[in-house]
Amino acid sequence: MPLGLQAIRPKRFELIDPRAVVTDLEKTNRQYALDVGKQMAYYPPQRPTRYKRTGNYGRGWTAPGAVRASATEVTLVNRVGYSVYVGGPWPQSGHDKGERQTKVMHGKGWKSISDVARDTKKNYVQLVNKAVRGRPG
Repeated sequence: MPLGLQAIRPKRFELIDPRAVVTDLEKTNRQYALDVGKQMAYYPPQRPTRYKRTGNYGRGWTAPGAVRASATEVTLVNRVGYSVYVGGPWPQSGHDKGERQTKVMHGKGWKSISDVARDTKKNYVQLVNKAVRGRPG
């Protein structure tokens, strides 16, 4: 069966500056990580307990160096040692560090990084698409 090829001519030709695309993606990815960190810093109402909250967990999400963003990758790190037990990712295997405790803490009102990242991503899909097309958000 013969195959036919036909050239597609765009209605309008626009040059895209690749440096602008990279810059816009970096900016969008950085804002995404900052938004996720802000939500992760939320503390649910404290239940009656002898435990005194220090605020270290919340500050860990917004501390300098917590966010690294490039055009292709976003990293958000909370360097507080116990953060993986409070808001760590949802269990994948049941055997990773903090997985069982994350379930317990979710039941007490703490957000998982998995949920927050997924829910926040919805707000950024259109901005990323605009940046890739060379149209800043």
